[in-house]
Amino acid sequence: MTQTSEFQALKALIHTNLDRYEELLKKSNTPEPFLNEARMHPVIDLPNHVADKELYVTTQNLASALDMMATMVQLPSWRLMSESMATYTVFSMQMATSLQLADVIQELGGSAGKPVSVDEIGARVGLPPSRVLKVLRPLANSYIFQEASEGLFFVNNRSSLYLSEDCDVKQFVQYTSWIHPRVVPSIPDAWMKPESKDDWSPANAAFLHAFDEQHKCRDAFELFQKRIPELIPRFGVGMQACNRGAVEGVLLDYAWSELPKGTTCIDIGGGIGALMAALLDQYPNLNGVVQDRPEVVEQAKASFEKNMPDAVASGRVRFEAADFFQEIKASGPNKVYVMRMIIHDWPDKEALQILQNIKVKMEADSKVIIIDTLLQPAVIVAVRNDNAELGVCLSVVCAVKRSGR
Repeated sequence: MTQTSEFQALKALIHTNLDRYEELLKKSNTPEPFLNEARMHPVIDLPNHVADKELYVTTQNLASALDMMATMVQLPSWRLMSESMATYTVFSMQMATSLQLADVIQELGGSAGKPVSVDEIGARVGLPPSRVLKVLRPLANSYIFQEASEGLFFVNNRSSLYLSEDCDVKQFVQYTSWIHPRVVPSIPDAWMKPESKDDWSPANAAFLHAFDEQHKCRDAFELFQKRIPELIPRFGVGMQACNRGAVEGVLLDYAWSELPKGTTCIDIGGGIGALMAALLDQYPNLNGVVQDRPEVVEQAKASFEKNMPDAVASGRVRFEAADFFQEIKASGPNKVYVMRMIIHDWPDKEALQILQNIKVKMEADSKVIIIDTLLQPAVIVAVRNDNAELGVCLSVVCAVKRSGR
């Protein structure tokens, strides 16, 4: 039997998944996705959208396979150099959000969405047109914004609309594009000093090396509160944005609908309640409690009062200020304790303390559900093609990059 080459196997996998993706879109009456229209997708881009499970998995497989094909067909040297210069994309996104370019283009372009020149944009934001171009063109080449013509005219597209003022993704981009360039240079110091190589305590995190030279804060969250309080609301809304895409996996991979009617889910360290909002929206059998630090709980309550006022008024969702290192407040029967993106923040000692605090509140019918990011091994996975048995080399894509599952 002739050995199928890597290229041919991957090509077949892409075709199979692309065909299946199209079939599942039609089956679910979901319109095809698009790139350059200046509007959100009417189904896929809904904040709490939950796809059919097969469609969700097929989407992830297709995106991973296409990413692998892009790597395969490019010169490795070009790919490596391109990845090493990703900082410039981060810089461009930081500038675009700080200058509110998506909103400026939307306003100047009007309801017709006419292309807007860099001269017009520059005059509005107070930058020379040449610098506006240096921000927008790299993003347009990454399919964020669209360069309508070589005459330096730009319009929004589906991706750039996520950078507009009223979108939570903008807050996530502003937070990460401001924080990460400042933290990354501190990683060698935090990791390579002989006295700290095996120190995984929060106090030795690169984040604190970057922002807390006197080491007066115990962890990043205390530093936020004491040194950079203006980042707290941005961080909260940004974490809500993490729910987009990731929430599908969370809702599809656990039988939430089978929990008894009246079950209360306690979201420990629940931020401004993005996961809880998705759970309550999809599963009428559930009630919820969002627990977090006092200033975050106030933000969560305001978010629910704006977006799900009926849940607040009926008492279906409650808010509790709590320090999970000291106490988990909610107890009693029919309780499910949920932690999403919490345990990965802490070393074993602190993680065990959180779990111990949950344990003392649990009853016989209680459950603990931990949802977190795993850096999966980049192993080779054998994939069976329906038309032929093909040994395909697929890198398992890290959850940080793809689905958050």
